[in-house]
Amino acid sequence: SAKPAWTVSGAPVEAGQPVAARLAGATEARWNGRDFQPLEAALADTGGLPAGQHVLTARAGEDGPWVPLPVVIRRRGTRLQPLWETELPGGVMSHVRPHGDRLFLSCMDGSLVCLDRRTGAAVWTARTEDYCHSTPLVAGGRVYVGSADGRLHAFDARTGERLWRKATGGPVYASPALARGILAIASGDGRVYGLDPDSGAERWRYEMPSSNTAFAQSVAATDGERFYIGAWDNGLYALDAASGRLAWRRLCCATTFAYSPAIGSPCVDGGFVYASANGNRLFCFEAETGEPVWEVSSPGDKYGHSGPVRVGDRVVVGCLGDNGEVRCVRADTGQELWVAKTGSVIYDSSPAVWRDWAAIGSVDSLLSVVSLKDGSLAAQHRLPQGHFLSTPAFEDGVVYAATFSNRAVALRFRP
Repeated sequence: SAKPAWTVSGAPVEAGQPVAARLAGATEARWNGRDFQPLEAALADTGGLPAGQHVLTARAGEDGPWVPLPVVIRRRGTRLQPLWETELPGGVMSHVRPHGDRLFLSCMDGSLVCLDRRTGAAVWTARTEDYCHSTPLVAGGRVYVGSADGRLHAFDARTGERLWRKATGGPVYASPALARGILAIASGDGRVYGLDPDSGAERWRYEMPSSNTAFAQSVAATDGERFYIGAWDNGLYALDAASGRLAWRRLCCATTFAYSPAIGSPCVDGGFVYASANGNRLFCFEAETGEPVWEVSSPGDKYGHSGPVRVGDRVVVGCLGDNGEVRCVRADTGQELWVAKTGSVIYDSSPAVWRDWAAIGSVDSLLSVVSLKDGSLAAQHRLPQGHFLSTPAFEDGVVYAATFSNRAVALRFRP
């Protein structure tokens, strides 16, 4: 049957004010996929909504038709102010990468997009032959990105011209790193390839122990001497950058592959490597030897999907659970210092840090900024509807973010 011709006013609604709507026959409504309420209560229930783009879904009883309706909420005094919004050819799963006056994003339609950071205008778009989970790496005037087409691609960062591509034996979900003149990339074929960054010529390869879970998909980390890669075989690997030889390998939550350190990317800083594993574990290892320093679990939302970031004497990481928690622990001991609750589930998104603030995305399109000093919630903004699994960038007071809405946005944060 035809859906009702229900409408809401196209004008932005001030938080705390009721939504003007024509919903004849509707009896209930809900905001952003949450619980249904009686219609009038839902229309008036805008006080707790952050600024941004929301979805009000109305229905005529439990078995009646549903109609989603877009509503823009404005909030006076918000510390996040939109600067621009740009349409993309596909959704974004990876990390957003600013470089100079450009912004680079890989998309799930196989595109690599370069935007002007100031305006969001497209500078160029290049294509791979399958979807891109991989995060772009910009170095030496080139941008490198993996693709599910089984290749690592290199493009001219200024023009988008393809320079070379290197075939592997599996899909390339992982993201490259550069050290000692070697470009390292892990593939779904269970190998890590060390390549010449100028030509893509293979310099070395490392083969993980054979198993059906020898697969890496996260962003590789490097301290300039070694590459650090988490994989679905429960292993965190450290490879010598120059030779590709295994420096060390440590198992994390080895009871099942589902608890591997494979989703959240490792972080290396100050001679230590930090990694989250999906069995609710956060680890610290010595970077040179792999000796364990500490291991902690979370009493609330669990560690595992989001990658840790070290900031001075602290480590900050998102956690998976209904509270949308961001946790901060001491870098030397793992002792918990504070917990921020965004109120919305966080999956793969990792903290992006600027000064004393961290920005992170929640699955239901919510962007949150928290204080690194005490975990207090500084600001929130709801982006265009689409799963927010990517990691934003936060530079010079501007948050750059992209979601499965096929949109990229920039928002100015007021400290």
